[in-house]
Amino acid sequence: GVHLAFFSGNEAYWRVRWEDGRAGARRPFRTMACYKESQEIERIDPVPNDWTGTWRDDRPINPVGGLPENALTGTIYTVNAWRNDPLVVPAHYAQLRLWRNSSVAAVPPGGRAVLRQGLLGHEWDEDVDNGHRPAGLIRLSETTVDNVLYLMDEGSQYDAGTGTHHLTMYRHASGSLVFGAGTVQWSWGLDDTH
Repeated sequence: GVHLAFFSGNEAYWRVRWEDGRAGARRPFRTMACYKESQEIERIDPVPNDWTGTWRDDRPINPVGGLPENALTGTIYTVNAWRNDPLVVPAHYAQLRLWRNSSVAAVPPGGRAVLRQGLLGHEWDEDVDNGHRPAGLIRLSETTVDNVLYLMDEGSQYDAGTGTHHLTMYRHASGSLVFGAGTVQWSWGLDDTH
């Protein structure tokens, strides 16, 4: 199998489709279409047997059925925080292979590593056991933040809540490893510019 690394968060939220271009030669696969139907109470997409709402939306108006993004990425988008929080690695995760040869590996029992202010980002995911959580998924970090803008449904309603972010990894049945950063700011933490 092919290994996957999702160095983002909220990366498989909307189901989209490609349509032919609208101008000139009308070349195939030129226009990305997404009607964001999860924010509607009835279908608005003119294509009757397709869906361009959130992957997780399993309401009767979705003709293809719900398939939450955590079935692929390991995490599911829940928080629209617009904050500047760090990512935290408590000591009980410090000996995992991901942290080998890093400063995190030296965190003493009961301690925690605090990784870069703002690394958690403004949109982030959680490891939720919603029936689609991949078998064997492990957590690599743990950051809990109170009073965040928390998604309450399939894609349209937010309210104040508490979210807990985890970096995750699992081995797919094919043998491939799948890493999920679960935060839109993860790639910024990989360079010195940000």
